[in-house]
Amino acid sequence: MAAYALEAEGLCLRLSGKPIVRGVDLHLELGQAVGILGPNGAAKTSLLRALCGLLPLSQGRALLFGRPIGSYSRRELARRLAYVPQNAGCDFNFTLRQLVRMGRYPHLSRLSAAAPGDAALVEEALAKTGLTAYGDRLARTLSGGEWQRALIARALCQQADCLLLDEPTAALDIAHQNGVLALLRGLAGEGRLVLLVLHDINLAAAYCDHLLLMQEGRGVAFGPPEEVLRPELLSQVYGCPVRSVLDEETGRQLYYGLSPA
Repeated sequence: MAAYALEAEGLCLRLSGKPIVRGVDLHLELGQAVGILGPNGAAKTSLLRALCGLLPLSQGRALLFGRPIGSYSRRELARRLAYVPQNAGCDFNFTLRQLVRMGRYPHLSRLSAAAPGDAALVEEALAKTGLTAYGDRLARTLSGGEWQRALIARALCQQADCLLLDEPTAALDIAHQNGVLALLRGLAGEGRLVLLVLHDINLAAAYCDHLLLMQEGRGVAFGPPEEVLRPELLSQVYGCPVRSVLDEETGRQLYYGLSPA
C-alpha cells in the first residue's frame, strides 16, 4: 500500500489561461484531519477540486494511494474518495433517504439494485448527521444547513478512505458546526483522511491536526495548528492585524482579526 493516501507534487492549475494554483506540494496520510485555510481568492476550492480530479492540471501530479487521479475509473475513484462541494443545488424530487442512498452506487454491481447492509448504512449516516427525522422529506425542501448535512451523509455512505469537503460548515449554526466537525474528526481517528476547506480559524485549530495555509494559489505554511497559526503570518496572509488570546477554560489560543488602522 502506498505510504500516502493523497499527494500533490508541484501541482499547478490554470483556468482560462490564468495561473490559479501555483506549485502546491502535499503528502497526506490516512488518520489525519487536515484543514485548508486562506483568504477569499486563495484557490482553496480550486486545489480541492484538482485533488479530486475535477480540474485538469497544467503541471505536477495529484496521486491517490500512489496512482495518478486520472488513472481511476469514476466508479473506482468514488470507492476511494468522496467529495462534498459547497453550494451544490438540489432540483430533483428524491427524498433525503434516497439521496443518501446514492452514496452506495459505487459499490453496486451493474446487475444489483442494492447490496446487503445498504439500508443500515443509510440509517447510520442519517443518524450521525442528525437527519433521521427528515429521511422521508423531499431533499429540495431542506434548509441550507440541512442540505449541507445531507451531502455529508451521502459521502459517509460511500465509505471512502478519503473525504474531501469544501466549506462543510458554511450554512450551519454553531451547534451543528461543532457536531459536523466532531464527526469528521472522529472519522479521521478511525483511520480515514479528512481534508476540508474552512474559513473559521478557530474551528480549524480545534478540529484539525494539520493545516495548509494558502495565499494567492500557493501553500505558505503546512503543519500542526500551533506552528501554522502565528499571528504575524496570519496578519500578512489575510491583510489585516490578527491577534490571539488564551482561553483559560480550554487552554486553546483563540484568533481574531482587527480592523486595519
